[in-house]
Amino acid sequence: MSNAKLLEKAFNQAVNQVDISRVHPELNRVIIKTGMQAYADSKGVSFTSAEVDHTISHGLATLSKAGDDYRHQDWMMLR
Repeated sequence: MSNAKLLEKAFNQAVNQVDISRVHPELNRVIIKTGMQAYADSKGVSFTSAEVDHTISHGLATLSKAGDDYRHQDWMMLR
């Protein structure tokens, strides 16, 4: 499996461990980073800090956009 896929899987597993909508954004990053490191350790791989930070930034931006899309669709249905 490619490193990019491993990073994505690590992010997805880590983000499912915390309700990101209820935790301060900076604390989310720490929790997700710790979860991603635990995933890497369990798979016997390592990620650089830059790779993890980039994956977290990209992943959280994607989730934010998905939330914005959902809120817009919800608002349109209620009109």
